[in-house]
Amino acid sequence: MMGSQALLACGMAAGPVFTVAYLLEGASRVDYQPFRHPVSSLSLGRAGWAQTVNFLLTGLLSLIFAVGLWHVGPSHWGALASNESIGPRGTSLLAPISDLGCSS
Repeated sequence: MMGSQALLACGMAAGPVFTVAYLLEGASRVDYQPFRHPVSSLSLGRAGWAQTVNFLLTGLLSLIFAVGLWHVGPSHWGALASNESIGPRGTSLLAPISDLGCSS
């Protein structure tokens, strides 16, 4: 089992990993305009798998972070960042899993 520090580090990595991945993916798309198109539009098309993996990885890192918060207890983090708010965020990023079997 991972230690609490490693679990919490996953949460600290989730945001930067997500940001770097969508910036790189957006820069590689000729038609993508970041001020006009949402980040989720990068999951469309033939290269959309990269953004889908980004969503899944960020969701998993967020869920691992929620477990880390649960391990250290609420006394260390207070009500601002709790596993009750981080866990659903991580779960919502796993939504692309339901689309993997669909053909478009």
